[in-house]
Amino acid sequence: DYVNPWDEYIFEYFRYVGGGTVLAVDHALRHETTVFNLGGGYHHAHPDRGEGFCLINDVAIAIRKMRKLARLKKTLIIDLDYHQGNGNLLYFRNDESTFTFSVHAESWNEIGGKRHNVNIELPSHTGDEKYLKTIKSELPRIFSLFQPDLVFYIAGSDPYILDTLGDFDISEEGLLKRDMFVYKESRNRNLPFVVLGGGGYGPDSWKIYYNFIKRVILKGK
Repeated sequence: DYVNPWDEYIFEYFRYVGGGTVLAVDHALRHETTVFNLGGGYHHAHPDRGEGFCLINDVAIAIRKMRKLARLKKTLIIDLDYHQGNGNLLYFRNDESTFTFSVHAESWNEIGGKRHNVNIELPSHTGDEKYLKTIKSELPRIFSLFQPDLVFYIAGSDPYILDTLGDFDISEEGLLKRDMFVYKESRNRNLPFVVLGGGGYGPDSWKIYYNFIKRVILKGK
């Protein structure tokens, strides 16, 4: 087992997280709006096992549930966590109705053969300019090409220069620019937009999420 000895409280936590992501998608689709689930974004979990602090893959669960209810066709996963979302790549490796876009450090899986899949690996100590330029050069093209019905945004704070696990050099201001760019690209197209917290390690990671949520609330959307 991924958790050994098995801890029922850990499992219960992940059940709530998964349920939160399902509810977030449900609300976003019903109201064509933005929904945050800061507990979500467990993108390392495989179809058959957990990995990297991720016991279950809440994104995959939510997508499959909504498709089973015939409420969702095409999904774009924008994953800007420091770590590659290898679990999502494995879940959707043969699924052309899900596009995975990831900008990250070292890759956990090399998965090819799928048209709707863009992985960009950046070197250690990548700064604001290169990071933002990479995202801005790719994302509008992906929206135009794929035309999704729903956007998942895994807004990991671990590219932050003060993160204790990552080694990117992205400033607090740079991450807010990142988040607002993704937000505007999605909402300007009137797409349901679900934001998940993903990874973030250290006493200052909360600031990244706070800044993003505050800015979205003040914009009134």
